[in-house]
Order: sequence, then C-alpha cells, then structure tokens
Amino acid sequence: MAGFIFSALTSILEYSASEQSLKLFYSWAAGSFGGSTWGSIFLMAFLLLVGVILYLWNAKGLDIILFGDEFSSMSGADVRRIRMISIIGCCLVTGGVTAFCGPIGFVGIISPHIARALLKTSSHRRILLPALLTGSAICVTADILSQCFKVPVPPGSTVAIIGIPFIIYILMGHDSFN
Repeated sequence: MAGFIFSALTSILEYSASEQSLKLFYSWAAGSFGGSTWGSIFLMAFLLLVGVILYLWNAKGLDIILFGDEFSSMSGADVRRIRMISIIGCCLVTGGVTAFCGPIGFVGIISPHIARALLKTSSHRRILLPALLTGSAICVTADILSQCFKVPVPPGSTVAIIGIPFIIYILMGHDSFN
C-alpha cells in the first residue's frame, strides 16, 4: 500500500513539474552520473567515509553473525547492535549515492559477491576495499558502455544489463563465481 501511495505522490509531482525538472527527474530515476557537482561528490565522499568507518568498526561483529544469531549471542555479540550499526552505515552510503546518482541497482549486490569469490574469504574487513573497487569498476564500465550507443542510454540501465546475469547466477544457488 505504501508503494501505491508513493507512486501516486510521484505521479502528482511529475504532472505538476516543469519540463526541465521532469527531464532531471527522469535522468535521476534511470541512474546517471552526469548531474554530479563537486559539492555532491564531496558530500557523497563524506557519507562514504562515515559508512566505511562504521563498517570497519563493525566488521568483526559482521563476521560473527555469519554463524547465525544463536551462535553470535552465545559468543557474547550484541546482534541487534551489530545490525543497527550496519543498517546506519548502509543507509548513509547508499542514500548518499542514490540522492545524487539515482537508483543504480545491482552494484551493491554483486560487488561483494565478486570480491568474496575472488579473495575466497568471507572476512568483511578483507572484502571491503575489493568490493568498493569492483563496484567502481562496474559503474565506470557501465558509464563508458552507455556512451557507445548512437543515443546514449542511462548508466543505470547498462548496470542492470550487466548485473542481472550475476543476480540470476547467485539466485540459482551459486554463492561464488568459481
């Protein structure tokens, strides 16, 4: 029901928006790196830094909860606290990027899987940098590929085309790319 309410509100805003605002909205909604200013880049970098610090501070707890809630609790871990810190960090990182670049899907899902498969580890501390670099490489590749068409397509669409096969592969029960 909430989705229908927000869809209706979005439709009302779209209908009442100017042509220029509507074009900016559609560009954002499709996922685009083109509208980023230095101010938005610095804000995204700040939010990314805070999120990474929270992630690194919480990495040991994230490793522990890989064994399940019961084992983690018996080991003395505060599972609720670990999850809350993770959610806050994820919200800062994904919200900051999404606010300026739009909902570019699949990058945050497939990058850690690829990094984990390449490194053959589940250690959150060891996966972070390779996952960030993998996600960056996917986005840069998608942006370059999106410019190769006669009429440039949104990088968000190109990322989806790249990411969907990986997601299907993971959903079919393959947890690594060996």
